[in-house]
Amino acid sequence: MKIVRVWPCGLPQELQAGFAEITAHEGFVCAENGIRITAHRALQFSARCQDRCLTVGYQNIVQFFRALSYLKENGSAPFSVGRQPVFSENGVMLDCSRNAVLAPHSVCLLLRKMALMGLNTAMLYTEDTYEIPGQPYFGYLRGAYTAQELRALDAYAACLGIELIPCIQTLAHLERALHWPQNDPALRDTEDILMVGEEKAYALIEQMIRAVSGAFRTKRIHIGMDEAMDLGTGAYLRRQGFRPQFELMTEHLGRVTQIARELGLVPIIWDDMFYRSKDPNLDYYNPDVTLDENDIARVPQGVQLAYWDYYHNTRAEYEC
Repeated sequence: MKIVRVWPCGLPQELQAGFAEITAHEGFVCAENGIRITAHRALQFSARCQDRCLTVGYQNIVQFFRALSYLKENGSAPFSVGRQPVFSENGVMLDCSRNAVLAPHSVCLLLRKMALMGLNTAMLYTEDTYEIPGQPYFGYLRGAYTAQELRALDAYAACLGIELIPCIQTLAHLERALHWPQNDPALRDTEDILMVGEEKAYALIEQMIRAVSGAFRTKRIHIGMDEAMDLGTGAYLRRQGFRPQFELMTEHLGRVTQIARELGLVPIIWDDMFYRSKDPNLDYYNPDVTLDENDIARVPQGVQLAYWDYYHNTRAEYEC
């Protein structure tokens, strides 16, 4: 690892904790003969190194750490950067539900790397890998994060200028949580999907949202709802009969959104099921599928829609 010697000169208080973490772990050493670093709030990002002195103007905290990364490339050689971010938010989602759950120190490592890249948003994706008081089998034997661990990760992200957003599931992708025989069978439509319209399911969802959101300072929470391909085809079909998936999705979204709002939260969802439920083959990416005004009106106001696409990589596909 390339080592850069630096010396902070009256850094603002809001930068000091993050600076200490970066210098402790990412190849920077504090020394009086190092590159002198000063920083101040500004309307635009700028970083200028001259005569072994780096001056940083930052709009938000993470830009300061982005400026430090230029020292890794240039050392004490003069440089000037004024590149402005194209996106107000840019970041990653960390999948902490499959294979091994990332240990907290590994999440912190990734957060530091993100800060040096100037990324200011991270979603911590946890299907059942967080603890819920009164639900001992939720996350059982899965390395679930404790509330204390989540609070510590949130504080760590914040000191680096990163918004850490809880990202959970409140409809599908819950097979690990629902497979325990100790669960009430009324909760389950299929092996991984909760029962729409079941009051016990909404009581559990409220417990989920309360448990995870209480550990984060952000008011945003991602409530999932993607890939519910079997929605309404299991116990729901046997008990209630057939209903179009679009109707089930919007009914469920309305209930969960109400829970989130009553807790003062802003919900985000994956919106692929709105499109997939309109496609006869449940295709992810059919460009001929459209939603009319009536469909759009059924999406609760204030819900932030997120569209995921892991498979396309050409400009034409995104412009269609």
